[in-house]
Amino acid sequence: MLRSRTILSIILSLAILPLTAQSTSPGKSLEVAYFGQFLIQPGLSISSSIDVQSLAAPGQASTRSLFLRPQVGYYSQVNSHQSYLAALDFGYSIQKQKKRGWAYRSVSLGIGYQLKSTQEGFSVSLADGGRSSQKRVNTTGWLPTVSYTQGIPIQPQLSGYYRILLCQLFENTERSSVTLFTEIGLRFYLK
Repeated sequence: MLRSRTILSIILSLAILPLTAQSTSPGKSLEVAYFGQFLIQPGLSISSSIDVQSLAAPGQASTRSLFLRPQVGYYSQVNSHQSYLAALDFGYSIQKQKKRGWAYRSVSLGIGYQLKSTQEGFSVSLADGGRSSQKRVNTTGWLPTVSYTQGIPIQPQLSGYYRILLCQLFENTERSSVTLFTEIGLRFYLK
């Protein structure tokens, strides 16, 4: 629980950075988020959204764009497992310029790769009660995703957002599972 509070504190403290106004459509952004399976397994996600093609009409306050989003992430469940993932999404976004910045929503399809390190067993020292000799088993798998993102403007170059990802994990152990990931984070627009 302390680890999730620390991650949330770091993300929220980034919101006080001084930022400048932006008048044109955002092309690139950096996203930092609290990330986890069902939002209860704490983790961290860092991604970058890169517009591939912008479909803005002249004189309009909204922009439609196709984007790529590379992402790396980590989440864990205490005394059970740690998971690392890398993913690439391709999606469609509608961004509207508001008084305080950019509001947006997007949908995307992606493919990722996950490494999961599961704790299988451990030993306990009878002398001091400390844990040692952890035995771990690593599994990997492909992770196709479908996601929806909603962004809320905070400042001209900063938005808050939440993302819901529905994933199908195909592990190399003939096991597959469907899971729901969630992200709550900040999006920094880069010039």
